[in-house]
Amino acid sequence: MKIINLMKQKLKYKRKGAVYVWFVIFVLIGVMMVVWTSFSQAFIPDLIPTVNETLNSTRTSQVLSAITNMWNFFPLVFIFALFIWGVMASQKREYDTGYY
Repeated sequence: MKIINLMKQKLKYKRKGAVYVWFVIFVLIGVMMVVWTSFSQAFIPDLIPTVNETLNSTRTSQVLSAITNMWNFFPLVFIFALFIWGVMASQKREYDTGYY
């Protein structure tokens, strides 16, 4: 019986709650901003025109345009998904208490 109580206590303290969820969201947004900005400045101005000039076809330019659009709108989709996850995770009931 003691082991079961210890396991319940460990499970209870592993989940940090809504504050932890929103902290993780803000950290992930910060990391994503740094990575996205660095890759955007490194690859988009150099790689896309080089590939477009090398392959030089209308289909290639359409594909590169689609890739560029996806890359530009990726942060908005990512932040929206994190926001939905944060709201859903914050609404969970706390373990063994029944409270929100």
